[in-house]
Amino acid sequence: MFSAWRVSKMRTNQLSSVVALTIIFTSLLATAYGGKILLMCMQRSGHLSEFAGLAEGLLARGHKVYMVLDEHLKEPSVFKGLDVTFMRYKSMKPEMMDTKKFDETQSKLTLEDSESAVFALNKVHVTYDCLSTVEDKELFKRMQQEKFDFAVVDGMYFCYHIIPHNLGIPYGQLSTPLYSWLVRIHPLSGGYTACALRGKKNTFFSRLQFFVVSMIFENMLPNAFLDESKMLPHANPPVSSLRQLAKNSSLYIINLNNVIDCARPSMPNLIYVGGIAAKPPKPLPADIREFVDSAKEGFIICTFGSMMAKAPRHIQEKLLKVFSMVKQKVLWRQEGIPADLKIPDNVRPMSWLPQNDLLAHPNVKVFITHNGNNGQAEAVYHGVPMLGVPLAGDQFGNTDRSVDLGYGLKANIKTDSPEEIASLVKELIDNPKYETAVNKASLILKSVPPAKDTAAYWVEHVMKYGGSHLRTTLADMSDIQFIMFDIYAFLTILLFVSLFLLKKIVCYIYRKFAGDEAKFKKKKTN
Repeated sequence: MFSAWRVSKMRTNQLSSVVALTIIFTSLLATAYGGKILLMCMQRSGHLSEFAGLAEGLLARGHKVYMVLDEHLKEPSVFKGLDVTFMRYKSMKPEMMDTKKFDETQSKLTLEDSESAVFALNKVHVTYDCLSTVEDKELFKRMQQEKFDFAVVDGMYFCYHIIPHNLGIPYGQLSTPLYSWLVRIHPLSGGYTACALRGKKNTFFSRLQFFVVSMIFENMLPNAFLDESKMLPHANPPVSSLRQLAKNSSLYIINLNNVIDCARPSMPNLIYVGGIAAKPPKPLPADIREFVDSAKEGFIICTFGSMMAKAPRHIQEKLLKVFSMVKQKVLWRQEGIPADLKIPDNVRPMSWLPQNDLLAHPNVKVFITHNGNNGQAEAVYHGVPMLGVPLAGDQFGNTDRSVDLGYGLKANIKTDSPEEIASLVKELIDNPKYETAVNKASLILKSVPPAKDTAAYWVEHVMKYGGSHLRTTLADMSDIQFIMFDIYAFLTILLFVSLFLLKKIVCYIYRKFAGDEAKFKKKKTN
């Protein structure tokens, strides 16, 4: 019996060793088959945060990730701790790539309501950033040598698609805007109008309005910030438009979901990953941790991102007046505060904040934000009510949705008085309905697989198996065919022809019977 037990134990140990070796071998095999993935996006903090989330998910699956960065840009803090290889490109006009100067100029123009000037500024900035990447021959040569398996490019601007197109490798795109016409989702249900129509009566004129807005938004916005004529000559083989390159994407990764945004339809190659930049917190620096831990009444975070890291003096004065009217401590991201401006005792200005980590702290009460997509996602992920102070772009839509869903309130930094803004802050703190709503949303977000893992899974899937089985045949149709305008036109013409023929037949029958009756009466009279 003892001998049998020893044999059984030996076999068990051998089996355990085999299982262990199998697991190790499988892990090594997975790593060995890890692909090389190229990431390219606009050199702005929000875009970089999205791509950092994707990079983290890809690295966790054993892939090697390369990120293209401007040679003058320091390694972004969102990539800290990630084993990403950076490939630098030379700026054509370095003075235009000064992100701090760009943000200050854009902030000033936005507060002055100079929309056309903001568009012009962005168009120059994006065009030269894109041109810098496609015209850097040394960068392209290195990319060819690396032999990438797949690329993910910024889907908001279609110019970055030129690089993987020229390399001859498959690619996908990651962005916040959903161009529903591009991915062949009906414009009234998938794009700008999906949320705009929520809670409104679906009248003919409201649908007509949003249909036209959707058409303008989706077909003009990508090129509103880009000089397409300067980009097309660099495509090899040539293409008719940058939109065509975007249509050739194997995968569309969209930084939206039905908790932060609203419910939308989908396609197999359309992956929703709202909150891809949100993640569990890291430990706070000792000085900040001491400040927030000691906040008995809680604390407020106020940051408008890089866009208004240095606000004009009158805005700084207004915000400081607001802060002086609340009893909570305030962490305020702000640079360039004049020495003669009195800072209230409860306020701590900082040039940079660990935003995601602070939002996870139990003492935080309110997040005063411009409602950029990533900041909003982080607040919802951690269950923090928001006071939205939109400044430009999608921030207005994000704020309106936040209010609509009960996650926060909206303020106008230009027209609202300090008293009005302070009143909104107090309402968010004193009324538990906002915290309840955003906490429920937080639980939903945390109950599903992390967005970065979902995005990484589908990139790996398309990289292994291609994307043809995910691509709809609608992608090869023109916009006219997609919205079935030709069919409606044909049916309309057919209806009119049918009515015309029916009229002719009726008239013929009428004349025939009327004529016969007239002949009969005439004959009877005679």
